[in-house]
Amino acid sequence: MNGTAQLLDRGSDEEKYYREEHLSNNTFDSEGTAGFNSLGSGGQPPQGDGGREHFVAGEEVRVIVVHIKDIRTSDWKGGVKDWVIETEDAAPRVNGV
Repeated sequence: MNGTAQLLDRGSDEEKYYREEHLSNNTFDSEGTAGFNSLGSGGQPPQGDGGREHFVAGEEVRVIVVHIKDIRTSDWKGGVKDWVIETEDAAPRVNGV
C-alpha cells in the first residue's frame, strides 16, 4: 500500500467522528465479546462492553486516518494486480496504468 497517514488532533470533531465510526463497525457479537478473541485477560470472558472501549479510550490511544493512493496485490500463483484509488484531482486510471 502507498499513501499517507494523518494523526488526528486530540478532541477534534474529526477524531470524534472516526472514533464513533470505528466503534459502530467493530466485530463484537451480541453478547459484547470480540469474535476474534472471546476470552479476556487471565482466560476469563470480558465483562461489560466486552472491552470495546479499551481499544479506543485513554491518553495513549490516538486516531490515525490513512489515505491510500494505490495497492499492489499478489496471489499464490504469482499473479500481480495494481489498484489505484481515484481522487477528484487525478485523472481516472485503470488498474494502475
